[in-house]
Amino acid sequence: YWRDWSSDVCSSDLFVSSTVEDLEPERSLVKDVMEELCFSAFISEYGSAQARSPQDACLGAVADSDLFILLIGERYGFVPADDQSESPYDGQISATQGEFFKARELRKPILVFVKDVTRDPREQAFLDQLSDFLDGRFYTTFTSVAELRGKLLEAISNLLVDLVRHNY
Repeated sequence: YWRDWSSDVCSSDLFVSSTVEDLEPERSLVKDVMEELCFSAFISEYGSAQARSPQDACLGAVADSDLFILLIGERYGFVPADDQSESPYDGQISATQGEFFKARELRKPILVFVKDVTRDPREQAFLDQLSDFLDGRFYTTFTSVAELRGKLLEAISNLLVDLVRHNY
């Protein structure tokens, strides 16, 4: 029997989190590369109209994702008001940092890419927190979109090797 395996293989979802203004080319590159690798990328500016708030849509997409990619650049970004709910938003952290906290809470695989630029002090504090030895993440730095492409492919390859080694 003939079966279209591409619909099964190309069904993994990933969430790309970053500020938009300073990292638009990088976000576009991640989307394109990951779609070439058969991932469906959730990137907020490419979404369509939804009945949910942007906060609910983004946190829902984080929960539904198989992989979380965080891009750190110059800007800290928008800080949502405290919503008094179970979300990570307390009026103190950016939308991007809240998405990261949600992915970490859900134990999603997280890949972090840091652009070599001068950062807003709050963005630098977020990066410092990401580097914390106990609760932090390893990250890869990049200076250009072309360099990010290579480092993204390397990180995905390493992640796949790790997944195979731990599951077989």
